[in-house]
Amino acid sequence: MNAVRVQAPAKLILSGEHAVLYDCPALAVAIDLPTQVSLHFDEQAPAGLHLELADLQHQAWLSWDEVISRKQTLDSRYDAFQRGQRPINRLLTRPSDLVVLALTSQPLPNSVLQQACLLKLSSQSWMGRGLGSSAACLLAMLAAWQTFTAVDSTRPLDRNRLIQEAQHLENWQHGCSSGLDPSIIAQGGVGRFERATGLTPLSSWPLNAWLIDTGAPASSTGDCVTEVARRFDASAAIWREFKQVTEQMQQAWLSQDLAGLQQQLNANHQLLVNLGVVPSALTEPIAQLQRHGGVKLCGAGSVSGDAGGVLLYVGDSSPAAVCDQQGWRCHAVQLDAPGLVTEVASL
Repeated sequence: MNAVRVQAPAKLILSGEHAVLYDCPALAVAIDLPTQVSLHFDEQAPAGLHLELADLQHQAWLSWDEVISRKQTLDSRYDAFQRGQRPINRLLTRPSDLVVLALTSQPLPNSVLQQACLLKLSSQSWMGRGLGSSAACLLAMLAAWQTFTAVDSTRPLDRNRLIQEAQHLENWQHGCSSGLDPSIIAQGGVGRFERATGLTPLSSWPLNAWLIDTGAPASSTGDCVTEVARRFDASAAIWREFKQVTEQMQQAWLSQDLAGLQQQLNANHQLLVNLGVVPSALTEPIAQLQRHGGVKLCGAGSVSGDAGGVLLYVGDSSPAAVCDQQGWRCHAVQLDAPGLVTEVASL
């Protein structure tokens, strides 16, 4: 009996958070904090879906009828959300909901409905920190499931189709996915993303970079996207400023200009402050870090509370001293991790 294993990286946005939803370009990079999914049939268990979600310390069993029924419930909730009758944070309310969405993105094959399927999911990514954990989980599950249920499991998957499916399913969590997260996670490396044209790969170069965890944001990505849309319409001048910073950052990146890159990281961060998604409690420690390198908040940020999720720091020396002072964890990171990797093995 074959087992399928898929690994997906995490991601960081170097420039363009929020702005990418307003048809501005963004620069993004895959990082080496992998999410792993494995799938195989369990001949000893009753037919249905058996889940082991290690990071949530959650195990569950659902009959296939329950999986199909839950999908219908989630579809109804999403319809209500689109009509403005249900908030984004009340769409997915069970740990298994994201799994259900991924496995039912296409009709369940009849051959599966009579069998027990064991799905295990684990991740080294920092959940809820703007690192694309939902996109990584979705892509890994979609790739694993489509490989697992394919007539010919050795046939390569259509990555563009996977990206489109993951983008659609991300809407259940974020309200309006740009497609950036699934694009860079599926392809890996470094790239420039535009909604109209997708991801254009860029060359990478060695950098000293660290992730800094300021804590879990009090507001979700969907909350932040909604609040930014309330404050700034599509014609606001700030989107032109984001575009200019992204262009200058790309130029610095391609010319391997470290000082220029650090300058544009700091400029991008200031624009995020202007959007109102950087908690004021982060102002002073970020200013300390900016005296030694380039620092920016990565991800949607937060419109409430004191924590903002993850910062990216690029500099010659470790930010550990400032992080220790704040009680933050930091982690050296590789900025050009490979994309989706799928393996079919015999049990």
